[in-house]
Amino acid sequence: MCPLVKRGVVELDGSLCGCAVHWLRMLLERHTTEAVQVKLLDSVAAGAENCTFRITLGENAPDAA
Repeated sequence: MCPLVKRGVVELDGSLCGCAVHWLRMLLERHTTEAVQVKLLDSVAAGAENCTFRITLGENAPDAA
């Protein structure tokens, strides 16, 4: 779960999931020279127990997330 939600700084909201997708993509792009795609598959905000992401690197990853 988002550390900000866990600490009670912000309430759980679906818009945080988009932030997590972009943050993960930026983090991975800093550590690889390959194209990166991050897709949110499931989230706590949508009722799941955990957030689940699909990360694709390389030729199969489109330029945009």
